[in-house]
Amino acid sequence: MINTATAPNLFASRRWNFLLVLVTMTSLMADARIGAGDHVQENHRETSNVRHLSSPDDCQFVPNSGRSGPSFGTTDGELVCGGYGNPKCSDGTIMNCAKVTCQKGRFINPTCDNLRVEGLSFSEVDATTTLECTGRHTCGQLETIQVDEVKCSGKESCKSSVHEQLKGPIECSGFNACSVGSVILGDTQEGGPVTCSGQDACGQLETI
Repeated sequence: MINTATAPNLFASRRWNFLLVLVTMTSLMADARIGAGDHVQENHRETSNVRHLSSPDDCQFVPNSGRSGPSFGTTDGELVCGGYGNPKCSDGTIMNCAKVTCQKGRFINPTCDNLRVEGLSFSEVDATTTLECTGRHTCGQLETIQVDEVKCSGKESCKSSVHEQLKGPIECSGFNACSVGSVILGDTQEGGPVTCSGQDACGQLETI
């Protein structure tokens, strides 16, 4: 039985306890929202190196004429295409880059398909350009000119590709990598060795 003399104090105490718990929960929820906002800002900072162009000298991707989407690039000389949160870089030209990485696209979407990569020396810059195509179906119908090193790894990577004036080695690993109509134009002894590993890798590859 509740003592009527102490009941008002008891109810008041419970009321204050309830208000204290409510204020604490509200504060925690606000902190969680702020933390989530900070996380989004962090992610934005991580991908902020990919942006719309402000200078034609940037490492950049330019879509082919008639294709939708703006040009974009980076100022650090490196461009990453495909994977999570990165552009596909298909149907266009990449130039002024020291390193280009094409990763496996999400689901079955190809990455760096029908892409032309121009080495820095093609722009008369005394520097090197390397290209890495990693993952299934990356860099299909690829065209490179005066690139210093090419690495294609993954099923059917760099399939039906053309490499003109290759200045360094090319490595093709994986089922059907660098196969079906792939061509290397120029003096391959000057450019470096061609290494092929995997079933039917470099199948029907021609050196002219």
